[in-house]
Order: sequence, then structure tokens, then C-alpha cells
Amino acid sequence: MAQAAPRNPRISLNKLGEYCTTATAVRRRAIVRDQRNPPDVVVARYTKAMDPIEQFLVSGGEDTTPIDRAIVRLRNSTPTSSWSLDDANNTADALRHFLAVADQLPMDGVTWVRGENSPSPLQIAGVRISVRPDFILRFTSRTGEQRVGALKLHFIKGDAQALSEQGQEFVAAICHRWLLDNSQNRVPDKSHCFSLDLFRERLVRAPNAVVRTMNIVEASCAEYATAWAAQANAGS
Repeated sequence: MAQAAPRNPRISLNKLGEYCTTATAVRRRAIVRDQRNPPDVVVARYTKAMDPIEQFLVSGGEDTTPIDRAIVRLRNSTPTSSWSLDDANNTADALRHFLAVADQLPMDGVTWVRGENSPSPLQIAGVRISVRPDFILRFTSRTGEQRVGALKLHFIKGDAQALSEQGQEFVAAICHRWLLDNSQNRVPDKSHCFSLDLFRERLVRAPNAVVRTMNIVEASCAEYATAWAAQANAGS
């Protein structure tokens, strides 16, 4: 059973990344419909991946022990259901993939901080976007400027649901835009805004042409808001 549809248009960051890169009108309408009619209960997966990843990043990438131990613990856990068995195995796989790509993340001089559970949303063209960066990167530039970046993780195992590389670029660019409003007196640095697809071991940073990318995002959000209103008027 689905919840009552929210009145004002809203979308998750991952789905906006997909929306911006989806060419077919049918799929775009489906994204709007799914965001308008969220399920009553969403059981979070991969929650046991975040603590060991945080411990690894806080160590500056020097200590893989928290992740190694978590993988062993997950593999040896006693599941209470087929769902918990799948989640444990998939989380262990995700952690293994993370270690394979972690050396591409900036570590020298970077302080990693876990993202907030309920940070401020981003508003673009009347659409409320749930950005929720998983980690914030704080560092000092060569000129002494205090800068900040963000990392968004994607735990998407199936290829059919995965974002394209271009979709990840949109995600990283939107993280940069979110930081402009939430940087706490630090300068957002697009070179340190990342989207990481764990299962495909693909790390994508915000594009150099971030302004042009965000122009596309703004146009997509305006279209999304129109489609949201149309579905609301149609009662779908």
C-alpha cells in the first residue's frame, strides 16, 4: 500500500540523476509516478556498510581492518530470514567492491565526516531534492583556502537499476550545488564532489562544466514539476 502522494514535487538524488539522463517519456513518467506514490514502508539495505566505511575513511585510508572484519562478520552471520541473508551477503560484496576502488579517493590532507541523516533538501525549479551526501570532505587548498566536497554512494547491485556514468556526473554536480547552500563557510570544490557506484567500482567526479550541467538539471526539474502537476490533476 502506498502513502498519499505529497502535494509538492520531490525526488531523491539518485532518481533525479536517472531522470536527467532518461530519453524516453515513458520512463520519465514512471519516475514521477513512483516518486509521487512511495511505499508505506521502505526497509533500508546496506546499513551495516556505513560504519566500517566511515572508520576506513576517517583513518585516511590507512586501516582496512574495520572493513575486513565487517566482511567476515557478515559472511558468518546467522540470518533470520532470506531477506537478511541476502542483505548480509550483498553488503559484504559492496564492502569488497569499495576496497577495490577506495584508492581512487583523495586522502592526503582530507578530513572525512559522515553526512547527516536529515540534511536540508535542495530546491530547484520548485522541486524538493533529497541530496543527503554520505560523506563530507574538508581540506585546505594549496593557497590556504578552506574547501569542501561530498561523496554519494550507490548501493545498486542490478545493472538495470544502476545509474549511467552520465547519471553519476549529474549526481556529483548536484552535490556540488547542494554544498553552495550548506558549506559552513568553506568553498565547494567540484574536483572533490564524487558519485561512487560500488558494484561497478566506478568513481565519477563532478564535471568541469558544472554550470552547464546544472542548467540541464534545472530544465529537467522544471519539466519534472510540470509532469508532477499533470499527474496530480489526473489523479494518478
